[in-house]
Amino acid sequence: MSTTHNSLPASSDKHHDGHGEASLYHDSHGHAWSGNPNYTLTQLIPELRINLGSSLDIGSGEGADAAWLASLGWKAVGLEPSGVAVERSRELSSNATFIQGKVPQDLDRCGGPFDLVTGFYIPIAGEDAWRAIARQVADGGYLIYVHHNLDELRAKGHPLLGRDDLLMPFDAADLAPSGAWEIVVHETRHREIVGGHGHHHHLDDVLVLKRRKK
Repeated sequence: MSTTHNSLPASSDKHHDGHGEASLYHDSHGHAWSGNPNYTLTQLIPELRINLGSSLDIGSGEGADAAWLASLGWKAVGLEPSGVAVERSRELSSNATFIQGKVPQDLDRCGGPFDLVTGFYIPIAGEDAWRAIARQVADGGYLIYVHHNLDELRAKGHPLLGRDDLLMPFDAADLAPSGAWEIVVHETRHREIVGGHGHHHHLDDVLVLKRRKK
């Protein structure tokens, strides 16, 4: 969904695309995103056959992913720094809970741990923020982390940063010790999208982890 990948701390008010909250939401004509759940999420949930439970979508934007999960029967929560986006999320779905907050300092407000934690195109900066997110996953739960494909970003001329600036899924896989996590999916996938800021991105780097039960 992004258009520019700048150096963004995980606690930033900026969205993953490098636009500030004001430019992305206040200045947009209508909704910034398509209003549909992320294509890769809609493919992964039936593939993984995860039992319904609690879910947390980090960087939930205007709420489409959390709303979709709630419609399936998940007890869905979305965490999003933009107050405007949170308002739009609440208008979209009354079945999901949306919290205005940042990573990592507001994660404890979300009520975890969760059976499913998702993060799509979010600016995770550094290993500490990643580990804070990983701690939200319950034993036996899943963590889905997706970003735009690196080769596609290079082809579009985006600046590529180190993991201390923007942690990509393939880097994050290195931070998942095999004794604690099972790597379920670790690949690049094509995605379908119509409308919204990210319509020009067609490849996702996808990481799905399952926390081993103690």
